[in-house]
Order: sequence, then C-alpha cells, then structure tokens
Amino acid sequence: MNIPHIPPGSNWSDFIAMGGQGRYVWSALGIVAAALLIELAQLRLRRSRQLSQQLFRQRDAA
Repeated sequence: MNIPHIPPGSNWSDFIAMGGQGRYVWSALGIVAAALLIELAQLRLRRSRQLSQQLFRQRDAA
C-alpha cells in the first residue's frame, strides 16, 4: 500500500486557505449547500400541499 506524501507544515489552516483561494471556494460551497437545502425545503412544502389538497378533494367527493 502506497501512502501519499504529506508535505511538512501542512495543516488544516493550509487546507482551508486553499492557496489563498479559500474565501472563494468555501463561499461557493456554502452557496451551493444553501441552494440545495432551500430546494429540498421547497420540495417538501410542495409535496405536503399537494397531499393536503388531495385529501380535501377526497373528503369533498365523499
């Protein structure tokens, strides 16, 4: 098994900084994560509204 070489002095702050581009990388990641969470919330809301409308239609038809 070949273990990759980790350069000396590497740590989490170097990883987070991403060579000086960390601000852009992490903000883009945050925006995408927020958009996905908003989309999931909207899908759940839309589904629950449709299910409640179907329930009311079934009650009215009965």
